[in-house]
Amino acid sequence: MEGSDTLVWSWVISFENDKHPKPDRRDEIAVWEARSERSIAVNADLEERTRQIARQGIPALDAAHLASAEAGEAEIMLTCDDVILGRAPRLGLALRVLNPVAHLKEVETHG
Repeated sequence: MEGSDTLVWSWVISFENDKHPKPDRRDEIAVWEARSERSIAVNADLEERTRQIARQGIPALDAAHLASAEAGEAEIMLTCDDVILGRAPRLGLALRVLNPVAHLKEVETHG
């Protein structure tokens, strides 16, 4: 990654990737774990934050991604999930949730 971007990995990414039906895609995604600067493991605080987010109508695994990103002190979490993008501003998160294309446009505009 260039600039000040930092890739944060989490247990939930590994969990979902392990279940990916296509081995070639699973292997490609797994490469990114080695490129991450930190990895977030599951713990009691993370489980509680996941439950708090899920109680606001977010599916459990999506809530775990959001809680993990917060625990990793991410400023921005990128997703293509339109439901999460639409609901995120009302969740009281300690980070912004953006579509990757919107993020790239923001970086191009503001550096």
